[in-house]
Amino acid sequence: MKIFCCVAALLMFGMFDADGREGARGRVETFELKPGREKLIRSAGIRIKLVEVAEDSRCPQGVNCIWAGNVRVVLRIKAHGRSTRLEKLNSATEPMALALKGRRLSISKVSPSKLNDQKIKPEDYIVTLTLSAPPK
Repeated sequence: MKIFCCVAALLMFGMFDADGREGARGRVETFELKPGREKLIRSAGIRIKLVEVAEDSRCPQGVNCIWAGNVRVVLRIKAHGRSTRLEKLNSATEPMALALKGRRLSISKVSPSKLNDQKIKPEDYIVTLTLSAPPK
């Protein structure tokens, strides 16, 4: 019963934000993009296209690395009523977030995982992005 009450309280206070749900921190939307694909975020009036994965220096699975590495993507962003612009976004170095119409865009996950001695084809990448209200 105590666990149920704790989970209910966390949900009530918006600690768990799911795809497109309202929480205490505002609207959170998570979506996946492959290179060349775009997503229209209707609630924000923003169109985001993953142009390319420009860098993938992640540490391969099964290898001990000093640094986890970074993924840098190039995005084409079109906000309603504004011109299209190209932006770079990183998973582990700055900029790790972009401000878009009062919201925050960041990389949540990059697939597939990097394996030792195997190169990932550009078209095989799947980048998970999160658009949320900025932290207060």
